[in-house]
Amino acid sequence: MAEDDAERAPSRLEDMFPPFFCRSRGALAAVGVALCVVIGAGASAGASSAPSAANIIKAAQAAIAKQTSVHVVVYSKTGKVTTKVVVDIGRTSGKERITQGAKAVTITLTAKDAYVKGTPTGMTGIMGLTAAQEKIVGDRSVAMVSGTTAYKSFQQSLTTPALLSFLPSAKGTTLLPVVKGSGSYRLRWTTKGTTSSSNVTSTLLISSKSDSLPQSETITGATGGGSTTFSHWGETIHATAPDSSHVIAYKKVFG
Repeated sequence: MAEDDAERAPSRLEDMFPPFFCRSRGALAAVGVALCVVIGAGASAGASSAPSAANIIKAAQAAIAKQTSVHVVVYSKTGKVTTKVVVDIGRTSGKERITQGAKAVTITLTAKDAYVKGTPTGMTGIMGLTAAQEKIVGDRSVAMVSGTTAYKSFQQSLTTPALLSFLPSAKGTTLLPVVKGSGSYRLRWTTKGTTSSSNVTSTLLISSKSDSLPQSETITGATGGGSTTFSHWGETIHATAPDSSHVIAYKKVFG
């Protein structure tokens, strides 16, 4: 990804909402406003002088590389639309729950298969199925076999290799003054808007302890805002495949 600010993606968390079966991301635009992740560490992580955005990000890369999982909760609001996303990212498995009013979708990733299940409006409104495809699926889970393109789209966003892609370049990222006794560093940056979106400003709190891991993030923009929390680093992810009687193969839905 290019490091020039104009080229920076407005949201690396958008990668948690991959195009369903390789569709355009446009179908998922309603999932939420841009929520970037930038992770840092302080002098305790090895910096020999006062911490800077650059050495914080560098130390974070090492800290994240050691992690086996993380629990992420995202709340966002664009206009009158509020979205909640709960994600568990593991080494070979992961889970994601997207809720937007009456619309809801659950994604389950195991080492062998990926499954998507949702309410009728969730499958059409969030995942982009047609009404005819949704009727074929019904109350079952759509199954994607490991190794297929559809499976890989979820594997890339719900397993730990995705964590490092959350880090931004140091360019354009500012380390704010430390609040004494808070136990946190604060990083702030602004992502430039496009012709269809406004600028958004993000502030991330990072533990100033030796773990060097993110705690929470808030973003603000002209058309909405949101918050993200990070917790349960390193805990086991339990992603269980649904009963085979409640599964429909991807090919039966999409031919």
